[in-house]
Amino acid sequence: MTRLLITHNDLDGIGSAVLAVQGQLGFDAIYVWQYGVYDRRVIDAYDEVVVADLSFPPEQVTDNMTILDHHESSKWLVEDPYSRHKHDEKSCGTELFYKYYYTPVHTEVTDRFVELIRIYDTWQSDHRLFDLACDL
Repeated sequence: MTRLLITHNDLDGIGSAVLAVQGQLGFDAIYVWQYGVYDRRVIDAYDEVVVADLSFPPEQVTDNMTILDHHESSKWLVEDPYSRHKHDEKSCGTELFYKYYYTPVHTEVTDRFVELIRIYDTWQSDHRLFDLACDL
């Protein structure tokens, strides 16, 4: 089975890629896309496609795709509670990826890494770790 991770080209998206590599999660490829990029030939070339911190409209989502996102544009994902897709406005793509796809033991280091990305990406400027998050 071939597996592809597609992430956004910002800190939140790259966080998922870092976890995938660090955790040796067995992705055959990791693509970093920005909004507006969609290549169906790439998506169809893999058995499983995980999308973190990006959204696609429902008509572009394929059967082999799982979306983990927190943006308004992915709000449609919550319409089906039994869906494999995950949407949480209070989270971030990296945190959703960590929660649902990161299979190694969660450690203090990986927990902190994900927490800092969430603090930064959701602009929690009043959080005591916000300055440290901005240093990522």
